[in-house]
Amino acid sequence: TDTTTNTTLVGDTDSSFVANIIDGATESTYTTTLEDTTTFFVVVSQPNSSCYTVASVQVNVHADPIIDSITISDGDTNICEGGQFTLVAHASYDENLGTPTYTWFRNGVEILNATDSVITESPVTVDGDLTNYTYQVLVTLTASGCQSVIDSNSTMNVHVYPNSTVQIEGDP
Repeated sequence: TDTTTNTTLVGDTDSSFVANIIDGATESTYTTTLEDTTTFFVVVSQPNSSCYTVASVQVNVHADPIIDSITISDGDTNICEGGQFTLVAHASYDENLGTPTYTWFRNGVEILNATDSVITESPVTVDGDLTNYTYQVLVTLTASGCQSVIDSNSTMNVHVYPNSTVQIEGDP
């Protein structure tokens, strides 16, 4: 007997299997990108006997978390060397998709163990000159793996100024 089977994948929630056949989806696996929650139906048939079976799966699409803003503790992005500030990331996300984990970056390098929405920094100048730091944050939801993107809302520039020095001239 011939044990060959044919697979046809059908998209959307229409179980009539006629109008929504996905062209070329005839293998046991199918990969696609989705923007909306979709139910897929698969029809597996045996061509010699006309026997078939149908199964379905709903693929839920959830929105990625969004960084709404980053705020700095005193509202001033200019700081003197030796000073300290706190950055707070404000994010929107579906709480049903898990606990958010934050990943902070300083000048493009991940800040180790900075996984909360709040970090405190005490940056220094380089060679006693004005030094600019760029802070960025990503938020990832543990249950879904959904992750925000880095954009202007998830980036903060901080300028660290050297401290003034006093130089006495002449005979003390």
